[in-house]
Amino acid sequence: MKKVGVKFCGNCNPHVDTGEIYREIQDKLGQMEGLELVSKDTPGLDVLIVISGCPVDCAERPPGTYREVVAAGESVNRVGCAAAEISEKIMEQLAKIC
Repeated sequence: MKKVGVKFCGNCNPHVDTGEIYREIQDKLGQMEGLELVSKDTPGLDVLIVISGCPVDCAERPPGTYREVVAAGESVNRVGCAAAEISEKIMEQLAKIC
């Protein structure tokens, strides 16, 4: 089982609804076999999803060795997308690395 954590920025300048993105990810992760949503501070974390409300992506990362999927404003892993597509693009990236 791959451990997936989520880290948020401080949401000081949100361009997208990070809470909605998180809720969509929770729903979609529940449908994916082999992935478990855990705390970002869980030892042995395999993947960290970073959800930043704007393109600056100033969210601090917890220490550890893990893969990242980064949503920053209207982009996922530095590729632009519409706000409504962010959670789907995150899931596509998870499927590639898990």
